[in-house]
Amino acid sequence: MRWKSGAVGLLLLVLSFAANSTPIQYEFEVLAGSGPLLGTSASGSFSFDDSLIPTNGWGWVRGGGLITQLDFTWDGIHYTSLPLANQITLN
Repeated sequence: MRWKSGAVGLLLLVLSFAANSTPIQYEFEVLAGSGPLLGTSASGSFSFDDSLIPTNGWGWVRGGGLITQLDFTWDGIHYTSLPLANQITLN
């Protein structure tokens, strides 16, 4: 019976961390500096969950599902959050 109350407590702790996370959104612009798209510019945005930020404020964050939203069009191709964007490593 004791392990059940411990498991319930752990579950509540995990859920409280998830409830306190906030998405952080960045808007960006890119400009091709060479190649056939030289001079072409585009803008987009992405967001990620602030709970991914290391406690010391810096470092590598690796893994799938890091980007919660991506909206970017480059050379007529629209990129969204699925699935390639979730292979990104944030630093």
